[in-house]
Amino acid sequence: MLDSDHLLDQAERLLAPVGGSEPSRLTDLCRAVSATYYAVFHAGLIAAADLFAETTERGTLVYGLAYRSIEHAKMKALCQEVLKSAPSARYHRYVPAGGWDRSIADYARIFITLNERRMLADYDPAYVVSESEVEVYVRLARSAIAHLDSADEVSKRMFLTLLLFPPR
Repeated sequence: MLDSDHLLDQAERLLAPVGGSEPSRLTDLCRAVSATYYAVFHAGLIAAADLFAETTERGTLVYGLAYRSIEHAKMKALCQEVLKSAPSARYHRYVPAGGWDRSIADYARIFITLNERRMLADYDPAYVVSESEVEVYVRLARSAIAHLDSADEVSKRMFLTLLLFPPR
């Protein structure tokens, strides 16, 4: 299982210039952008699998099924749903009373931002990113994970449940 903190440490190491004084290589910066996204994505997977299978079952087949059941596009779609001012009919009944907790909304917003940046970094040959931008993405990723960890339990439980069991 990937560790979100280790992915963010990796992103920071990729920021270090090769050979001391040379600027960071674009390939390293793009890989760092990707690592920030994956840190946030895997934090969500771990939280959802822990909810379903509990931390004591990490490494079991049941835990692995829960962990691997969440796809990137489905997580992005749920994050987009969380940020809507008016939920769609499909999700309306699952929105917690009073709306989504601010921490879940912040996690969702950052997830979408980093997902979009990761797609550019991994697939757009014209994409250019600076060291300072990557530093911002690392901070955003750490913030997203903290938001998920500190979210109101009702909102967090519903968000993670919808990741595992999307409504039809």
